Amino acid sequence: MMINKISLNNFDLSIIYEDEMDYYTDVQIVLSTDRMKEIIYDDNILHLKNIVMSSKTRIFNISDMIEEDKLGIHLNDFYFNQYQETNTYDLKYDEMGEWVGMKYCIDVGKENAVWLYRFHDQIYLKITPVFHIPVKNANMKYQMFRKQYRDVFKTTVSREDLYTIEKKILEMYQQL
Repeated sequence: MMINKISLNNFDLSIIYEDEMDYYTDVQIVLSTDRMKEIIYDDNILHLKNIVMSSKTRIFNISDMIEEDKLGIHLNDFYFNQYQETNTYDLKYDEMGEWVGMKYCIDVGKENAVWLYRFHDQIYLKITPVFHIPVKNANMKYQMFRKQYRDVFKTTVSREDLYTIEKKILEMYQQL
């Protein structure tokens, strides 16, 4: 097992991977601070490279239609609405039927969503939890999730930080 560590201003990223890799080898990225440690990515290196490449050109400004502090809960509302086949939570949708906040989310994993966006002239990295819809009592459990909801992590990042992350991931990918 190999670990590449990227130390940034107020957090570290540890990229954990196998000694021998191909395009479909799983990679984990762990975000850590003095107070927390969270797996923010757990999928293959090809998918990670694609996220990096698309994120280079898509750091969008938060629209006036979006409440920045509610991105994470609204993502869960969007998925729960799809599960229930309703629009219980009053979300705004684009002409394709997607919730308008999806474009700020760069990845949704099993445990959390990763966001990258511009708000008030700064770039933010945000990690939010993802609700797992249970077989029984889904509505009751979702209401409890909503009451207890908290973002996992949020910080500003510089273009230089993003370049450092991009460079490290692309170097790993190019070694395949």
